[in-house]
Amino acid sequence: MEWDMSGMTLASTGSDGVVRLWQSNVNGEWHEQAILTPTS
Repeated sequence: MEWDMSGMTLASTGSDGVVRLWQSNVNGEWHEQAILTPTS
């Protein structure tokens, strides 16, 4: 996991290599914003 400098976006990844970007709204709820899949 890695946070951006503002603390509003989180990047997470799993053993499948898929990266997910999450963003927090003003209520502190997290929503998935993007899914980045690896290419072979």
